[in-house]
Amino acid sequence: MAWVEVTAAEAEAHPLHGMGGWLRLFSALTVLSVVGGAALGWQEWIGPDQAAMDRIGGLAIIANVLLIVVVGAQLLLAVLWFRQWPGFRRLYAAYAIFAAILMPLAAGLMEEAGLPGDPGAHGLDGDLVATMLINAAFYFAMYSYFHRSRRFRVTFEQRVRA
Repeated sequence: MAWVEVTAAEAEAHPLHGMGGWLRLFSALTVLSVVGGAALGWQEWIGPDQAAMDRIGGLAIIANVLLIVVVGAQLLLAVLWFRQWPGFRRLYAAYAIFAAILMPLAAGLMEEAGLPGDPGAHGLDGDLVATMLINAAFYFAMYSYFHRSRRFRVTFEQRVRA
């Protein structure tokens, strides 16, 4: 389908402009991802006094850096979402690729560290490939919605169907 750019005034006057419909769900998911990501980062952080740091050293530091990067990316996405940034869809695609791989990788490093707790808490019983595929399916579904949604296109990209 062809999309035509319109002025900001025309986009705001369009009946589909705004954060209604399914965009409300994504707004809630965005807030939950920031809060949940920060909570997970706090919970999964490998401190210098933990035995895991002594055992795997560099991997623990990499896992901590990945946690910070993921939470930072989630926060950036949330800010850009609520500011209705026109380039959000492209940035979301990049984040989806990044998160579908890096978040399960960080979880795998946590498991490698032998951290105490529920062995299934860091993914699907350690099956990183399955976790990556589930993440990819979720991000692909959300991206597909953004790509096809008239409301998203009018609100964020100021485009309407030709």
